[in-house]
This record gives sequence, C-alpha cells and structure tokens, in this order.
Amino acid sequence: MYIYSRLLSWVSACGVVLAGLLWAIGQSGAALGTLAATPVAVFNHWFLAKILAEPDVETKHVVVRALIRTVIACTALLIGAQFGVDVMLGVLLGLNIEVLTYFGEALWAILRRGSA
Repeated sequence: MYIYSRLLSWVSACGVVLAGLLWAIGQSGAALGTLAATPVAVFNHWFLAKILAEPDVETKHVVVRALIRTVIACTALLIGAQFGVDVMLGVLLGLNIEVLTYFGEALWAILRRGSA
C-alpha cells in the first residue's frame, strides 16, 4: 500500500524553496500562490499514486482519479485568479512543482545509472 514517497518530500521542499526565491526577488503574490498550491500538488500526487500502487487496479479508476486531480488543479487556479494574475501564476508554478520534481527524479535515476 502506498503511504509515503520521497517525492512528496521533494515536492514540498521545492515548493517552499521556489516561494522563497520568488519572495526574495519581490514577487510576493507569486510566492503566496506557490505556497498555497504546493499542498495541492502534494495531495494530487498522493491521490493518484495511492491507487497506482494497488495491484490489479482498473483503468477506469485511474482515469477517474486523474480527472478529479484536474478539477482540483483548475479550482486552485480559479481561486488564485481571484487574487490577481501574480497569485494565479504562483499557483500555476506551485501545481507544476510536482512535474518538475518528476524531471529531477528522472535525471537523478539517469545519473545514478550512469555512474554504476
């Protein structure tokens, strides 16, 4: 059963670091949006990964979960839009932190394999 993933920690850490960088360059709205969306990205990853870790999962259940993830992400973007474009862009960055950490994990796997 899927309970914990190193990726969840990386998503959280990258979201906080990105928000800090945005704050440091004066983009406080985008930093707030990123901080607000990072837990959504963590939940979205956990929500789909939990069912993918189960043996003999039916495709329709995965598709339903993926659609629910999309609705959650779009809702977060719409809420962010209510606070301005900068917050909405921060929310978009926060939601995409999950994807960026996937790239990081893939790069790490390639580098690890190349050094073996």
